[in-house]
Amino acid sequence: MLTVTNPRSPGLKLALEPEMTMDFGRAIGGVGRISDHREVSRHHGTLVASDDGFAVISTGTHAGFVVADRTTPSRLYVPCGVGPVSVPFADASVIVEFGEEFDYLDIRVTGSDAADRWSNAWGPEMRERSADAARGKWAALLTAPPMSEVRWRMANGKPYAWFDTLIAMCEPTLGVGPAGTPTNRQLATRRRVKLRVIERHVASIYEALGFDTDDKGARYVIVQIAVDQGLVTRADLTALG
Repeated sequence: MLTVTNPRSPGLKLALEPEMTMDFGRAIGGVGRISDHREVSRHHGTLVASDDGFAVISTGTHAGFVVADRTTPSRLYVPCGVGPVSVPFADASVIVEFGEEFDYLDIRVTGSDAADRWSNAWGPEMRERSADAARGKWAALLTAPPMSEVRWRMANGKPYAWFDTLIAMCEPTLGVGPAGTPTNRQLATRRRVKLRVIERHVASIYEALGFDTDDKGARYVIVQIAVDQGLVTRADLTALG
């Protein structure tokens, strides 16, 4: 079964059994309403529930959308006119970007063996496996250096400017906002700052945690380190307003 919620409609949700569908876009009512922005199509896309989880169809005449997994670094971009595309994620968001903003739907899958296999395959040990495969030094960074040794405060005790951006990067992993590790554009929207500011902050975050800026996949590992070792907690989210 598929359960769809929309942060624009608190308390409202829609349950879809296999073979049931749900459209989303700016002309759709209820859970499926995505923004009023003209870059969002009236009928932007369709969700299709299945025995294996769900599939997505990009039906809009403008931009496509992204399906991001909440428990893994996986992101699927679905261009306009593509689908149905089967998605194995058990806990995900469909994210529609428009201009410098975005809206999203949250999707939970229950009773699907395929979705369960995906989640189980990306268990806690996944970070060690992916770290070893991508860059040997990452494996050590998952446990060291201790976050207590990361310099994230200035001499006067105030956090560096980049720390709030790190908090925003960790929001989805802490259960807030759309699934997936946020892109620079999403961080700029969340922080209400220019994109170039976010780019500087992200570079500082990489440096503070000992990563090269060209390390592919490092952002996801950085978020996991920060959350797992308590550098960023739900209590820190209040700093974002």
